[in-house]
Amino acid sequence: MAALRSFIGPFVVGLAVWCAAGDLTVADQTTATVRLAVPAAWWVFVVAAAGAAAVPGWRRRPVVATPALLATVPWWPLPMPAVGLVWTGPLAWLPIGIAACLALASPVSRATARIVAREPRAAVRLAGVLTLLAALATAWSVAPRLPGGDEPHYLVITQSLLLDGDLRIQNNHDRGDYRAYFGGTLRPDVIQRGRDGEVYSIHAPGTSVLVLPAFAVFGYRGAQAMVLLSGVLAAMLLWQATWLATRRTDAAWFAWAAVALTPTFLLQSVTLFPDGFGMLATAGGLWLIVRLGSADAPPVGVAPVVAVSAALAVLPWLHTRFAVIAGGLGLAIVVRLMRASGAGRVRRLVAFAVLPALAAIGWFAYFQLIYGTPSPAAPYGTDTSLTQWRFVPGGLAALVFDQQYGLLPYSPVLACWAVGLWPWRGVDASPSRTPSTPARRGAGAATWIGAGVTVAYLAAVAIYWMWWAGLPAPPARFAAAALPLVALPVGVAWARIGPNGRRLAVTLLLVSLATTAVVLGVDRGALAWNMRDAVARWLDWLGPVVDLARAWPSFFWRLDPADLSTEWPFVLASIVWLAVPLLLAAGLLRLAARGGWPGDHVRLACGWWVAAAVMATAQVGWTLAGASAPPPGVPRATALDPARSQLDVLRRAADGGPVWRLAALGVGRPAHAASLALVRPESPGRTDAPPPWLALAGVPAGAYQLEIVKGDGRGTTLVASLGRSAPVGQWAVGPGARQVLPLDLPAGADRLVIAPPDGAPLPPDAHVALRAVALEPMPGGRFAVAAARLGRATVLLLDDGVFVEPEGLWVRGGRDATFLVVGPAGQGGRLRLGNAPVPNDVRLVVDGAVVLDEAMAASASREVSLPATPDGRVLVSVRSSGGFRPSDLGGSEDRRYLGVRVELRDPAGR
Repeated sequence: MAALRSFIGPFVVGLAVWCAAGDLTVADQTTATVRLAVPAAWWVFVVAAAGAAAVPGWRRRPVVATPALLATVPWWPLPMPAVGLVWTGPLAWLPIGIAACLALASPVSRATARIVAREPRAAVRLAGVLTLLAALATAWSVAPRLPGGDEPHYLVITQSLLLDGDLRIQNNHDRGDYRAYFGGTLRPDVIQRGRDGEVYSIHAPGTSVLVLPAFAVFGYRGAQAMVLLSGVLAAMLLWQATWLATRRTDAAWFAWAAVALTPTFLLQSVTLFPDGFGMLATAGGLWLIVRLGSADAPPVGVAPVVAVSAALAVLPWLHTRFAVIAGGLGLAIVVRLMRASGAGRVRRLVAFAVLPALAAIGWFAYFQLIYGTPSPAAPYGTDTSLTQWRFVPGGLAALVFDQQYGLLPYSPVLACWAVGLWPWRGVDASPSRTPSTPARRGAGAATWIGAGVTVAYLAAVAIYWMWWAGLPAPPARFAAAALPLVALPVGVAWARIGPNGRRLAVTLLLVSLATTAVVLGVDRGALAWNMRDAVARWLDWLGPVVDLARAWPSFFWRLDPADLSTEWPFVLASIVWLAVPLLLAAGLLRLAARGGWPGDHVRLACGWWVAAAVMATAQVGWTLAGASAPPPGVPRATALDPARSQLDVLRRAADGGPVWRLAALGVGRPAHAASLALVRPESPGRTDAPPPWLALAGVPAGAYQLEIVKGDGRGTTLVASLGRSAPVGQWAVGPGARQVLPLDLPAGADRLVIAPPDGAPLPPDAHVALRAVALEPMPGGRFAVAAARLGRATVLLLDDGVFVEPEGLWVRGGRDATFLVVGPAGQGGRLRLGNAPVPNDVRLVVDGAVVLDEAMAASASREVSLPATPDGRVLVSVRSSGGFRPSDLGGSEDRRYLGVRVELRDPAGR
């Protein structure tokens, strides 16, 4: 029996991995009763079970593998509510991850204990090293997306100072100085011109000045390194401040991990915004406040006081909103310096006050000299409609709870901040060094000082109607500078809660770290930036079958900016979103206390708490989202949004994967698997323009039917296109109730858009769906990303290796370009290659056969025949080793790098 028992845990894990590795969807968007599934290969189960057998925790205690069973629930042939399909797609791996954490809890705890046992000086250096590694990994991951947003604007100011010695930036934009690091066209970011009529950037110059030396030597990467260094130092300071307040290295490590490993902290540590430097200055101010309040620590010297005063003095020069942090922390430090006893008090007080006073005078003089007024609001013009106190309550709530731009959805462990603000009685101090009563009082006061400054700063951010920090924007960028102030209450919370509370806190931390890994790691950081459409990209990615984004609070889902009462549904959803897991946690801790559960049982319960919280929160969120009508033009929320998963199953079926039909007490193989899934549009978010009638990503190659149900009695024209390229289908849709239109996608569609040419919205009573009739293999193994019409043929582009022009295509220099030519069946054609005005190596492959591979002279041309095929389809690949820029030849501003021009002609050469 013991030997058999040791196989239970690995078997459960293997089965869960096999289910998670498969694809599953629903046959229709309206119900989860009938599901379609393409299971993974049998060897996935064998390999997963064998690997799980190598983990002692799963062999010795099979019960720790039980959370993984949730990944199998969607595959049960039973009546299934929508919430049961939460465990599909990427989220199916969460229960498996929970089981893995439980199995590895003991060895990981021992390794963590060795880190926690380090002497504080060595520990703070290790914290810096680990922050550096995390920041470097983040910088590598998001590198293809940088510089972006306002980063180039800060660098233009730097270039103006370097090249011209002034802050007037119009000439820098005119010269295109920014092209050294930014590929597009960059216009000056300005609202109010200076009193001399010149263009000055709306952005404060502090960040540009701080990165100037590094940028002058190393360019953009040097400037980025300066921000990265500031993030590392901020993490070290917040670690040390937490340790000074609690005298517990475990509390300092927990606070460090909870704050420094959030997506907000890491992104602002590698992007060229003022927030990275702001985090360092804030962390320095927090450290000094805690240090001055430590009665059992030696007196603070003049040098640290001056260094912190300099950092705080710089804050308003980084951004006007940082003046709130500088003023709040500066006032607190002055009070503590005045209350300090011993020699040198006056000297430290004067040393601290000189630099901020001079910086404040210079700050107001800066606005007076440039704009003719000392008001820091001068760069933003005279329009005050976007700056109102009535925006503050909703903005504050959104900075905390919004699924796209809030702190807690990405880092739920930061909820410990509220626990740390409780009274300080009963702090569980380290046995090696118990803080004295004065030290406790000083540290307790520091937490409340930090909380007050945090709330005041976030209120100052929310007063302006752009607290989300632009489009696109990462999570809570404007809250980043206050993150070090959050660390101290988080560390205090760890110090005061008992062992079971710490196990729950560690669970929250692991969930937060997993979220960070997803947001920053998937598709090189693609999930980290959002477009204010009420749908967080990371939640949309996690749920391919269910609509997780509708279950999480979004400030913009029902918002009407002219009517702030529309914020109340968001506030209610936020309260419920927080209350549901808190109530479950309270019940867990009460049961554990009454039953005297051992630590292993509490950890297992914490794992199940995560799963229960996800399901309960999702179900309650869907109920709330569907309880009231959304604004006009926005669809009512539903729990299911399976378009992406339906297309996944169709792609697997096109590749020959076996499709199974799962229903209540029934499993079978459908005769025509392709036609079972009715793909309806993905659930759109809040957008300023009406969404298209149908928008799908990753449609496999094949023949389809477009089904339209509309009862408005009016005819219209519909156009099918691949993104914004030439149409691949066009129909005149009559006023009938139900119509079926044919659509052929011989190369599939990376993004299929179906909409009227005038962009008219889908009528309220209308429905659009896509049904697969016959699936085909993908030519070249890639989706068509665009289409072009050349003569009588349609060219489906399988990559971005070409520039489309009215009469032909330009293959990019130094690139391969692959495209599918779809012409009249059985007629063939001719392909003409025209080389750039420079020598070039050109290679042409037609349907897998090399038909041209030579060094072409400048401006030379070649013409080859395309084979006549029964379906008129020919796969062509062209490589150009070099190229030219028309702008280099003079008389043109065209900076495209062009290699070979491709033109199509009919068999007669026309």
